[in-house]
Amino acid sequence: MNEDFCKGCNVPIYWIRTKRGQNMPVERRKVTICTASGQVIQGYVFHWGTCPDRERFKKKKPENALSASH
Repeated sequence: MNEDFCKGCNVPIYWIRTKRGQNMPVERRKVTICTASGQVIQGYVFHWGTCPDRERFKKKKPENALSASH
């Protein structure tokens, strides 16, 4: 994991790599959750879900983008 700070809100974050090989920002605090099946697991909070500046980092879709079926 690489340590860093969010460029929007300056919260300390880690960058982790997903199974698909993409980088994902997570907050440095670990949380414990219980899954629907009753399994208890630890993990990190996905930072884009809590960042007050998340809209600033969303990729813009082209205004004239049409689907291939039209």
